[in-house]
Amino acid sequence: RPEVFQLKRDGTRDWNVLCYSNPKTLETYLEQIQNFLDGKPYRLGILNGKAITVSPADVELACYCPECRAAWDPEGGALGTASKIMASFTDKLARAIKARWPDHDFTVIFLPYLNYTKAPSGFRFPGNVEVQLCGMPGLALYKEPAIFAAEQTNIDAWLAITGRKIQNWHYSVWPAHKTKAAYQYPHVIQRFYRENRNKTVGTFINGEFNHWPRQHISLYIWMKCLWNPDFPVDAAIETFCQRLFGPAASPMRELIGLQISRWEESRWPEGRFSPRAIYEISFPRDIVQRMEALFAQAREAAQNDPLVTKRLDYIAPDLLAFFEESKQFAEGTGFTPLLLQKIGDPPHLDGKLDDEVWQRAQPVSFVTATGPNRGKPAKYPTTLRGL
Repeated sequence: RPEVFQLKRDGTRDWNVLCYSNPKTLETYLEQIQNFLDGKPYRLGILNGKAITVSPADVELACYCPECRAAWDPEGGALGTASKIMASFTDKLARAIKARWPDHDFTVIFLPYLNYTKAPSGFRFPGNVEVQLCGMPGLALYKEPAIFAAEQTNIDAWLAITGRKIQNWHYSVWPAHKTKAAYQYPHVIQRFYRENRNKTVGTFINGEFNHWPRQHISLYIWMKCLWNPDFPVDAAIETFCQRLFGPAASPMRELIGLQISRWEESRWPEGRFSPRAIYEISFPRDIVQRMEALFAQAREAAQNDPLVTKRLDYIAPDLLAFFEESKQFAEGTGFTPLLLQKIGDPPHLDGKLDDEVWQRAQPVSFVTATGPNRGKPAKYPTTLRGL
């Protein structure tokens, strides 16, 4: 059934992504469910107990079949161009399951993600669909009022479509993967669960990048707020500092307070993440230098306590990386400048670099910006020149 796979622009099929508009895709889903019920082999990994999952591959949908193009929403923005396609498939699947197997109590679990995250208008699912909504910016960025408001609007829209509580898929890893700043955001977490206590059944927390050493107190409070949105956050932070850091409690409490307040209370232009937003607005150099001094004080206070020293050792690598990145930003040592030469005769923009002025322009080579290969040459060698 090649037609159940996404049609690429060049007319070939993408064998890793389904086409969710083709009737054969829905038919295949229903056949697999029936095989499961009949005890026969079933090939699609869509069944988990009573859950029927609708979760495309980890890429944006980009099917060029006539049906998908007809439902494509060019005005949907980065999070909504394929929303109608996925909502339509989910609705048809849910109604077919409810009609065929009314006594089996199946629930369709749909994951809005990437370019089908935004709730489309004109849908009302039949009651057997639970949405696991992906919070694309990362929960830490909900500190920005515009981001929080947009995410809340989307949550409420999916609630209206499903008629039931949603699950959340949240990222602790975003934007931690783009900065070494050791920020904390416990009150952002608490606010989210307070305002959504009657709208969510829980959260899958997606995280990496040494998130326990770097964001342990935020993650701990996240776990607590999932059970009780009124958990006493500030009292927990106070007790955390006293019990874990003992003689070093005072400087560590101030340091952690700066990690929290400088992140949560700062506001970025248009809510946009950038190195400047991190190191000029949230954590300017003088604040980071104060944090460095506080950590040094904590080290000094704990030198006769091997257990507290061990705990400080645990969090030290991420704090030291944060301090170093701040220094690099302040001094410009972590960046390669792009020198823009002032010229009298602009080059002809024809896609060729044979103009004499291009030959004089100093090239800058791209490097990998994030992840474990950060700073290493890009996978596809690329240079940039500016005039």
